[in-house]
Amino acid sequence: MFPPSLGVFENIRSYKNRQDGVFMRSTENIMLKGGVFADNQNQMNFEISQNIIVDGAKMIGRTGRFKEIVEAQDGALAHDEDLVGIQLHVRTADLLEMGSTIKNVEFQSFHQDYATRTKLFDVDSEGTRTWDGIFSFWSLMENIVVDDLSVTNPFDLRRTSASNHAGVYLVDYDSSLKPLGTSARTSSTIIADVDDVKAFCDLNGLCHRNSAQGYWYCRNTCLRTVIFAVDPTNAEGVVLEIVDTTDSSSRSFSYTGAFATEFLDNGSRDDVANADWNKYVSFAAALPAAGSYRARFKRGTETVWPTFVETVWGPALCEEGVAPDSVRLVQPDVPTSTCDELIRNGNMEDGTISPWLHAIGGGLSIEAREGRGKSMALADLDQSFAGSGMGQYVDTRCLTVGSVYLVRVWVRMEHSSGLDVLCRVADCGPKLKVRTVSDRNGLAGIGRPLEADKVPLATQLDGPLQSDWNLLSARVTVDEEWSNAMSVFIFVERGLTGKRLFIDDFT
Repeated sequence: MFPPSLGVFENIRSYKNRQDGVFMRSTENIMLKGGVFADNQNQMNFEISQNIIVDGAKMIGRTGRFKEIVEAQDGALAHDEDLVGIQLHVRTADLLEMGSTIKNVEFQSFHQDYATRTKLFDVDSEGTRTWDGIFSFWSLMENIVVDDLSVTNPFDLRRTSASNHAGVYLVDYDSSLKPLGTSARTSSTIIADVDDVKAFCDLNGLCHRNSAQGYWYCRNTCLRTVIFAVDPTNAEGVVLEIVDTTDSSSRSFSYTGAFATEFLDNGSRDDVANADWNKYVSFAAALPAAGSYRARFKRGTETVWPTFVETVWGPALCEEGVAPDSVRLVQPDVPTSTCDELIRNGNMEDGTISPWLHAIGGGLSIEAREGRGKSMALADLDQSFAGSGMGQYVDTRCLTVGSVYLVRVWVRMEHSSGLDVLCRVADCGPKLKVRTVSDRNGLAGIGRPLEADKVPLATQLDGPLQSDWNLLSARVTVDEEWSNAMSVFIFVERGLTGKRLFIDDFT
């Protein structure tokens, strides 16, 4: 568990460490106040942590005495090594939390001649197994003092640029690290040298490129990230096109979606883990405040709707950041046929799992000759938890207030021996439920499990659980909660522990 309140550590001294002076991993709500950090390879290193505050620290890359000792011993620490002030990483544990706030910090003796690769702030890409490829370590610098910027690299974003993580940037709140000889009135942003984050910045007028270190410094520019999370079963070939409608040049960019694919130890895809109802395809756009934007999803030239769209805004790191109402998401008209039948592949006869997902653990498989009339059936054979289940997202465009739907699904349960489960009590066995998400920014961040707002549609079968197939049904009138929801997931909950669950003819 992360501590609920801020833990303050004052006046720490850490020096002459071979690697990190301070290392934090999977940590939250920590303040390092004051202190001196010197002669470490990384004075500080924050990894998968959030709400870390550094206030009033002094960092010395190489003290004179340390250099004398190392050089006298013909050591290697003074040369051909990274020399880093603060190493940041690309993600927090929770998308909605700040990564770090670094203020009133003084840097001394990080000159380029002390080591081959020196920098005050380094962003590590953490390789390819990062939370769905999207940057979320939101970081802000304020009142940073450097003894000599002419011989010091303030930033290094080369690794993130090479790995092509989406939307990597840092905010210089008071522009205290602006390039020498330039001026800035407001906050500025350091952006990775990658197309997606450069797309809407004024590269010619406000931005200064440091190609050697993989970044641009954009004066008087404040970025904020918006993330659109969509149905992973309906996102193949889909891009997010954003157009700046206030710019006479009509700047635009097409963003590709990111998905945190899970793999087994043998290197093959983990189909069970990848079919979890809390996994999404996510599209991230870092946008400056100066624009007014139109966003739409496209497959080829056609505007499409990927079943649902959950919108999440990253923290506003400066007052002049883009407002949520500056981005308009286009929702295309829905074909009548789409709303006549909300459930896709309800009889499993195409032989594929998609668009079905498992809820709260479990595993999905298509079982031949296990369905009604020896047809195909969708099965969860592996999970013993009573609250797990199988379901799918429905097209939110169809959920208008007052619409009436009859939801029907046939279910069968087996013991591990293959014998059917019988139950004399009417409410024993599978249940039909729905999960609605109305405000992601008020709930868990994308990438964390979300178990909120599970509402029963039918708490019992139409009769006691019998051998063979049993009907589970509910008549539903769409209310404002459903109509206003960003996503709606309908599923069959197992209801019993340690039993196999089969479903067929879900309509």
